[in-house]
Formats: sequence, C-alpha cells, structure tokens
Amino acid sequence: MTRLVIAGASGHARVVADVVRSRDDRRVVGFLAPDLPPGASVDGDPVLGDDDELAEIARAGGADGWVCGMGDNARRRGVTERLGSLAPELPNPAVVHASATIAPGVVLGAGTVVMAGVVINVGTSIGRGCVVNTSASVDHDGEISDFANLSPGVVLGGGCRVGSGSFVGLGAKVIHNVTIGRDTVVGAGALVTRDLPDNVVAYGIPARVVRDRTSTDPYL
Repeated sequence: MTRLVIAGASGHARVVADVVRSRDDRRVVGFLAPDLPPGASVDGDPVLGDDDELAEIARAGGADGWVCGMGDNARRRGVTERLGSLAPELPNPAVVHASATIAPGVVLGAGTVVMAGVVINVGTSIGRGCVVNTSASVDHDGEISDFANLSPGVVLGGGCRVGSGSFVGLGAKVIHNVTIGRDTVVGAGALVTRDLPDNVVAYGIPARVVRDRTSTDPYL
C-alpha cells in the first residue's frame, strides 16, 4: 500500500485524489491546502496543513510520497519544484487511474497524472508533472514534455509532440506527426493540422495562431 499526500484541494486536486483511490494498492493520506484550516475535510479525507509542512506531515501520517493537484501548468511546475526541494527524500510518483489503458513500454515521468478512460499507445513518452485528463487519447510514438496538460477528450495522432508547459484544450484534435511548441495553448475544439511554435495561443478549425503568450499567462 502506497500512501500519498495531495498538494492542493481544488476540483482538479479532488480528481487527482480519485485517481489514487481507484487503485487498491494506493491510498490518500490527506491534502495540503494553505487556504483551508487543518482538520477540514475534502471528500472525506483531511486537510493536513500547508505545503511548507510536507516533510513533517509525511512523517506523522506515514505517507510514502506526494502528488501535485494543481491544474495550471506554471503553478504545477512551481509547486512541484518547491516541494521537491523541501522534501527531496519523498517520492513524487506518477499515478494512473485503474480504467486507463497504457501500452507496455510507455514511459511516465514522476508526478504525472493519468485520469479515467485515457488511452496511451505504444512508443509514447510522457514527461514529469504532466496531466493526461479524462478520456484523452495519445496514439503511438507520441512525446509529451514536462508539465504539459492534455484536457478531457483530447486526441493526438501518432508521432505528435507537445512541448513543455503547453496546454491542449477540451476536445482538441492534433493530426499525426504535428509538433506543438513549448508553453503554447491550443483552444478547445481546435483541429491542429500543422506545427505550432513556442509561446502562442492557437484555436479554430484549422487551428491558427491568434496571439503570443508567456508561460505564466492565463490559458485563454
């Protein structure tokens, strides 16, 4: 049994907790949430304290590791790096919902969360701290870089590349062998038929670049 602390208590964090609970060999110890009082309940599990207290909380609660429950890519990266430095001895494992289908040989980086109904096919590599959200599909030989986020219902064709920190919106589709650059946002429902550069927002059918962005800008 692996006992995990969830960093955050938002809606996204609650879904991450559900991913952990879906497997018989993992358990949620509780949540780290600076905006909620210790002892508050989130879906039946307790708020244990603030991020700064991770190492102490883990020792007191017998936790074996932690998972970041932040949906925003830039925030998830920052919290992951901070907690990793505060408690380097604690693992930050990838967690996969019991209903997900992951092909043999797929690589999942530390702290990545794979949610219900996801399909990830052969030859795919997914970096650290990524989110592959509900019912997303990644075809063969894909490469998803660190702290990227695939929203519910996203479909990536074979050989697609998604750069670090990029976000692909609800139901977007990306055809085979297309590359999406670093810190780029693809809008909901888009159809991406050609490569997209770093640091842009693109949407539409077919997707077109509509403006530049930085890694800390809101998604849309």
